[in-house]
Amino acid sequence: DYDNNLYIVAGEVVARASRKSWDEFVEERIMAPLGMTHSAASFDRLKDKSNVIDAHAPVEGKVQVIARSTLKVGHSAGGINSCISDLSKWVLLHLAHGKYGEGLSKTLFSEEVHEEMWSPQTIIQVGDPGPYNTHFAAYGLGFGITDVKGYKQLSHTGGLEGMVTQITMIPELNLGIIVLTNQQEGGAFRSVTNQIKDAYFKISGTDR
Repeated sequence: DYDNNLYIVAGEVVARASRKSWDEFVEERIMAPLGMTHSAASFDRLKDKSNVIDAHAPVEGKVQVIARSTLKVGHSAGGINSCISDLSKWVLLHLAHGKYGEGLSKTLFSEEVHEEMWSPQTIIQVGDPGPYNTHFAAYGLGFGITDVKGYKQLSHTGGLEGMVTQITMIPELNLGIIVLTNQQEGGAFRSVTNQIKDAYFKISGTDR
């Protein structure tokens, strides 16, 4: 089952095994090597807060700014703060099967680990094949896995109060789509993502 509590447990495992906090581990072992200089494992750890969003949600029938979610525990389930330029480096890492740097000369994780993350671990039932002719769905290790128009798709959403996000990858097209929003409704990231996918699949005339 998908469970944020077990992501919190995984963060504690990392801390015990590495003898440093999950925040420090992720920033040192993942963000720093990739050059994700505008990202941090939690909002409080951001070095520069001069250009950050405000969270928005409907309150009494009107969308307005709400208090920012600042998790005190559970950063491993939803603490990371980032931006398009930094997340692009993360997506390119995955599309390159764990390799990065000039000429993809460096390795952050192995091909074996890559394949395991992108392999079904939990089967998810599929009903209507929908607009992308989807026949299977599963959860891998940190990624939703499905087929769209005959291609393998990896994706995941994220959400806290007043902000929701989605990252989608279609490796055979070398395509990564990142949509970050400062509001509490998934319709926007679905519409933007699907509009971009439609362009690649030569689907026209559909109002997403």
